[in-house]
Amino acid sequence: MNKNKGNKIITKISISIFSFIFFLGLLEIGLRFAGHFYSKKLIPELRISSKVETPYKILCIGDSYTVGGAGNWEDCYPNQLQRVLLQKFNGRFKVINGGECESNTTQSLRRLTRLIKIHDPDCVILLVGSSNMFNLFGYEDYEKSNKNIFLNLRIYKMVRILKTNIKGEILKWRSKQNITAPIKKRIFSIYENDKPGDCISYDEEEKKYKKEIALHSEDSSTYIELGKFYREHKEFKKAKEMFEEALALNPEEDWLYEELGGCYSEMGRYTEAINLYNKAVKLTPNQDGLYLSLGCCYSNLGKYKEAKKMFNKAIALNSKQDWAYTELGLIYVYEGKYDLAFDFLFKGMELKPEIFSNYYFVTRIYEFQSEYDAEYILERFNRLLENNPELKENAVLLNYIRFFENRKSFEKKIIKWLRSDLEKMVKICQENNIKLLIQNYPYTYLSANQSLKDLALKYSLPFVDNNSSFQELIAKSIMERYLADFNHCTTEGHEVMVNNICKILISEGVILEYEPGSPH
Repeated sequence: MNKNKGNKIITKISISIFSFIFFLGLLEIGLRFAGHFYSKKLIPELRISSKVETPYKILCIGDSYTVGGAGNWEDCYPNQLQRVLLQKFNGRFKVINGGECESNTTQSLRRLTRLIKIHDPDCVILLVGSSNMFNLFGYEDYEKSNKNIFLNLRIYKMVRILKTNIKGEILKWRSKQNITAPIKKRIFSIYENDKPGDCISYDEEEKKYKKEIALHSEDSSTYIELGKFYREHKEFKKAKEMFEEALALNPEEDWLYEELGGCYSEMGRYTEAINLYNKAVKLTPNQDGLYLSLGCCYSNLGKYKEAKKMFNKAIALNSKQDWAYTELGLIYVYEGKYDLAFDFLFKGMELKPEIFSNYYFVTRIYEFQSEYDAEYILERFNRLLENNPELKENAVLLNYIRFFENRKSFEKKIIKWLRSDLEKMVKICQENNIKLLIQNYPYTYLSANQSLKDLALKYSLPFVDNNSSFQELIAKSIMERYLADFNHCTTEGHEVMVNNICKILISEGVILEYEPGSPH
């Protein structure tokens, strides 16, 4: 009798536990289902900001395709778009270039978060993802966060929101009761390590520097600080003007010639940059960094003989000048000497193992040649580990080793990471009431382009199909006319991108008219 009674109790408990788990499962499915349709409904309803006194701000987020790639920086698509909108609409639009060369989705996500706080854009144009296959910065954090499945459940997230709201109500009640407590002001950010200065708006920061110049017009440091500020925000023409003012006050300061040369270099005016760097060399001939800058300019001009001479001078002055080894490695890639390229890149890794760019370049170069297989690269990585045992704790290096050990399965994980970051970018734009346009790449980066297209379809986002346009143009013309070097856009290629973007801006009601320029 007691045994039957015990079995009944166990049966009831089992049914209760099963029912509870079943209920949670239904709730999880319901939350995901509701979230999916809510997101699809929310984004199309975002419309142009009602602001009249300020221009409509368009923030372009991406990698080298946004910065400029093979073309002149002044002719990258954000700058061309700015010129077109300025001519047509007389200052009603401002285009901000938020690109960084070889940036992956995690880096772009962080930059998007920071630049939204600085510029308060009305619209974001997104093109990123091709570098994730080679640039693994941030992947380790993504993998760790996804190991705990419980943390990704919508139910868990809902409980956290409820907990936060309850905590907020308690804090309100305590403040009414004059109960003091240390409450940290919340600034929208998904990263705890954002600098406080990142939250100061561009306009406020610029006014602060200009005020200092008005008060101390004879002090070169005021012009220098504003010049650095402009350079940080890719306002290279304005930065150039400030450094020229500083040089007029201090013509013997070698590092000012270097700063000014850097501005010209960023604008793609390498010959002028070389002249300025040479003036700095005359004042201080033993600065390895100056020869490094000269080498980069010669390399960008395709003058590899002169570039190699400058990089070797930099190494002669400083044998630990890791970036000179990297640059020499890249030159040997252009010359097709892959054995030397790998040698110099691995030397750069030994000197600065924490800099992930060398790992990236090794992987990228591997894709452009067929002489050396994955086993050869793994052997070089393992040799690096033997000579530097401390690198066994280097997460970036270990990720690249895993990449070559099992490329196929690893690439699937990379795509999941890529898509996860893209989803976060959508959420950020939603929460900040920002219109979002998605582009795909002119070149056929299959995984990135498919992920971008799927994202646009999932959230009913405006989609700029660059890839189809470029495939049609390339079929009719010479590929080098629109795409060059590592498959980046030429100036004409960026013009095609601008035409495609403007068509979508018209269809979305952002601009009313546009006569696209036909590629020459």
